[in-house]
Amino acid sequence: MALVITKKVRTILLIVLTVLVVGAGGFLIWRVTQEESVAPQDSEAAPAGDVGPKSQLTCEGILVDLGHAVHPCCTECRYGQWVCGTNCMTGHCDNDPNQPLREDSCPNTRNFTINQENLVEGIYSIKGLIGRGHYVTQGQTNENFSLTINGGRIGDKVISTNLNTEKIYTEGVGDYWEGVGPLGEFLLSEGIANTVIMSHEYDCTTTPTAESVHLYKLCLEQVNVCNKGTAILPDPKNEYGTLEDPVLTIQTDDVDGIGEVTTAKLNGEDIPSCQSQDGASCYNISGTNIHISVAPGLQEIPAGEYSIEVAWTDGKGIGGSNCTTQASFEVAAAEIAADPACGTLVGSYSHDTTDWPDGTFCLIGDSEPPNPDFPSMGGSTTWTCSNGEGTEVSCTATRGDVDDPACGSLVGNYSSDTTGWPTGTFCSIGDPEPPNPEFPSQGGSTTWTCSNGEGTDVSCSATRGNITQAPTVPQTGIFDTVLGRVSVGVSFIFLGGLVSQYSKFNYLLNSISERHQFRSEIKKQRKAKRRREKLEENFD
Repeated sequence: MALVITKKVRTILLIVLTVLVVGAGGFLIWRVTQEESVAPQDSEAAPAGDVGPKSQLTCEGILVDLGHAVHPCCTECRYGQWVCGTNCMTGHCDNDPNQPLREDSCPNTRNFTINQENLVEGIYSIKGLIGRGHYVTQGQTNENFSLTINGGRIGDKVISTNLNTEKIYTEGVGDYWEGVGPLGEFLLSEGIANTVIMSHEYDCTTTPTAESVHLYKLCLEQVNVCNKGTAILPDPKNEYGTLEDPVLTIQTDDVDGIGEVTTAKLNGEDIPSCQSQDGASCYNISGTNIHISVAPGLQEIPAGEYSIEVAWTDGKGIGGSNCTTQASFEVAAAEIAADPACGTLVGSYSHDTTDWPDGTFCLIGDSEPPNPDFPSMGGSTTWTCSNGEGTEVSCTATRGDVDDPACGSLVGNYSSDTTGWPTGTFCSIGDPEPPNPEFPSQGGSTTWTCSNGEGTDVSCSATRGNITQAPTVPQTGIFDTVLGRVSVGVSFIFLGGLVSQYSKFNYLLNSISERHQFRSEIKKQRKAKRRREKLEENFD
């Protein structure tokens, strides 16, 4: 089926085509003839791709990455911390009244902070990785901007970006440049956020270009910091050498000297300058040192435990953790000198000892002379021990003379069955000759001499008994002969028989006794009868 375009359709198509051509031509004429007003991504040029700087910052000090400022018109942009000149931005983002103002995305002043953990208070030379963008193509121009940290900078505060930069790219009619350059010397503090104010001093009112400046990274290199101090504490025994008063010293060796002491505490209490107070604990500055008088006017610090805390600034006003010292010390009570006492070397030594053994001349105190000579043979050495307070004690060591020789424990009489020397010595004093005498033979003797080496000898001897027969033992007991033993046996048999016949024997004895009594009674009766008869005869 053939496509049929009616006259009405052709008219409509022609009208639509005419509107499109006229509209496109009109927009092109408007775009070319309008007053220059740039969008943020055209004006605040940044590295291609909006991912960060292309250049590198070599740093031997502390490298600080400043991150990036919030861009209300371009959420994916990473322009670092950046500013534009005054009146360089007008209108809204994308010319849309519902979007933020352009001057909000690129202000002429921006504040941010730096706070590095390893930052020590001091003066730092700072160099930065800087970018700059222009709406129109141009060479390197001086785009002055101001950078202050903590309200100041050492030297001129105006920084020129007329650096040794290189053009990174050209986008449309704008160029973007990057480079590394010095920003000056600044006094930075530690432990706090250092406030940085970056402002652009270019006015776009008369020359409407972007003129943006970008700051990506900083390199902080120490120029001057406070030197650390070393605490020289008092001697714990209250010995201070040539010091007039008991003091402790904080030695800094800082070439800039000491500016002022900002904190001085002793045992937690503030102490003043010695110029403002006398007679109490105080401090004073002497060159590169700080002296703290703990007890002015006294020759000894009172016994006890002490702690100090001192903070200061150097001659350039720099302080910080380097210029802080804390220390503690203890002072012992003064010791009362003890009475001197002789040491272990006092005593008597044998004649063959020739030098001092290990030991001390004085247990308490010092010896005089410091190293006495060892006594000669038969002599003595005397020294004194002093406690330094006027108390002394005399000490003496003696050495024996050569002794007369004497026989040893092997002298004596030995039985015939002893065959060798027992444990012992031939000489208790002196040396034997011969050195090892032979043991005596049975019935014989051995003789040797003991000599002291000085011409004095003594003779020593040992004897050994001979073999003898066993002695005859006399027979003096009843069991020594056969007859005695038989007699005893018979006696025991007889005694046994008597015991076995005891009842009969006892009856026999009783019968004999009764018979004897009966006879005696008969005799008595007869005798009484005769007396009676005789008496009767006498009465008749």
